[in-house]
Amino acid sequence: MPNTSTGTEYTTYTATTAQAGQILWAKPNTASADIPMILYLHGANGGYNQFTSLSAWIGLREWLIDNGWGWIEGGGAQPWGNAASRTAYRAAFDHVDGILDIGPVVILTRPMGGLVGHWLFTQDPVLKDRSVGFIGNSEVANLAAAYATSRWTADMHAAYGTDAAGFAAASVGHDPMLFSPSLWAGKKVLELVGTNDTTVRAADHGLAIRAHWEEQPAVNLLDTRESGDHPGTNGSYLQVEAMSQFLSLFHGQADDPDPGRAQRRVTSRRIIAPSGIHALTGAPRVRSRRVEGVAAHARHRAPSALVVHGLRAFGGLLFDAEDVADQRRSGGADGSVSAVGTSEGHARYVGLDYSALTHLPVITRRFTRSDGAVTL
Repeated sequence: MPNTSTGTEYTTYTATTAQAGQILWAKPNTASADIPMILYLHGANGGYNQFTSLSAWIGLREWLIDNGWGWIEGGGAQPWGNAASRTAYRAAFDHVDGILDIGPVVILTRPMGGLVGHWLFTQDPVLKDRSVGFIGNSEVANLAAAYATSRWTADMHAAYGTDAAGFAAASVGHDPMLFSPSLWAGKKVLELVGTNDTTVRAADHGLAIRAHWEEQPAVNLLDTRESGDHPGTNGSYLQVEAMSQFLSLFHGQADDPDPGRAQRRVTSRRIIAPSGIHALTGAPRVRSRRVEGVAAHARHRAPSALVVHGLRAFGGLLFDAEDVADQRRSGGADGSVSAVGTSEGHARYVGLDYSALTHLPVITRRFTRSDGAVTL
């Protein structure tokens, strides 16, 4: 019986169905009800068991099992977001949903899987409501851009049963970049990219889809791996911290059902980090720029914990002073919030007594703005 490095035992199961083909799912042995579940959509050349078998995923796999999550995978060989892939992944989910008591579902995509993933997340009759979050891991989110590279042209033609002359017509409705941005309204999403990924360029895919949906998602995160490329040795597989923090929003969500909107308009150029207040370098005026973050909230509350619904930006904390004041909770945090500056009358810099934040899962990595210009 397999177990994680911390000793958590789990079981994998397989099945083959007419619509889904081969399916694999896994869950901790102690999980029996309301099991949070990843629906994994694999990349090009990936098999039905890519998430379970690929060594690059071991960090996230172990985190999932140790934290009570399971996963489902399958989906066929080279579907490139076609109708058959939509049917197969939905059928895989339905099969396991008929066996397990599945709780919150988060869709996790590797490159090619992003094409079908965005459709399942925003338009599938069942999964658009069952899915609480979406993770694009170096994903292909722009079918036209992927086709233009000529890297996967033959596979795309095969997936859509056409040739170069007919591809545009055959693929209508399958490019997330042409979906209405309103389909992501209120959704919770995380994009992971690498600055040196030349296989799936962030500018054409992860950053492009974020620009497409703009302000629609309620939680809109970006995590950038500096010098990260595409393979498992230095790719977005390794951005486990960002993925686990995102998934933590949904694990035990009943204790904190409204973490608040993750994005705030930022007109200052300072960010509050665990070591104090740091200037952001290399940045032009931020004015009207939105930054990436999640609502910071206590996973385990204690009487002395300060629970803040503000902006956590992968490397520090940035809060609007009024938002913090409105969300303060009593108990040992009096006087811990103070304004230390203003910027054009919009956002305030806020100082925090970090002793009151001991129960927050604070991230201590560098902060990067979506265009990569701001670093800490």
